Amino acid sequence: MVALNQTVRIAPDDASAWIDRGDLLLMTNQPEKAVVDYQAAIKTPGKPAIAYFKLGTLYQGQEKWSDAESAYLAAVKEDPAMHEAYNNLAWMAAVRKTRLDEALVWIKMAIKIAPKATTLYDTLGWVYRARGELDLALKAVEKAVQGTPNRASFRYHLGIVYLEQGKTKPAIAALQKSLEIDKSFPNANDARQRLEALGVK
Repeated sequence: MVALNQTVRIAPDDASAWIDRGDLLLMTNQPEKAVVDYQAAIKTPGKPAIAYFKLGTLYQGQEKWSDAESAYLAAVKEDPAMHEAYNNLAWMAAVRKTRLDEALVWIKMAIKIAPKATTLYDTLGWVYRARGELDLALKAVEKAVQGTPNRASFRYHLGIVYLEQGKTKPAIAALQKSLEIDKSFPNANDARQRLEALGVK
């Protein structure tokens, strides 16, 4: 922190120093100060897309959806190849079930940029699910699982889609597998509750 403080004083146009200090502030649980540093990075001559992306991620974590969306859109404006920003835009839209037509465009753009990134197919599935297109959702999430079989969240999403299709047996298997992979992944408690509701202990 001392070194970064010195760097931003000496070279205030060094975006990387502001970003690094923002990251360190975030790691030490000082998100509001991190926002200030990311915004300072954005004001440097290069307007780095990564600063917008990090700002968007921070806002997304705080559920400041509008601010996060604006930051991600600015990120892809500066760097149209930043598939992570397109992915996060689509994911937020799917979770909130808003702007679903745009969400589909965003995630397809991300996949066009990075067709081997399995996370993108998981997001595509979640977008289709939000749109009520469960068959397409299943195909997309299955592709994510095939690409990264040991990702608990992908198995969980697969289980949810199966449940919503009324396919109880494969849903149970997918939810159980998610917990087998990681007993404490973010949706683990929901997976357990769903299994219990299905009579599985």
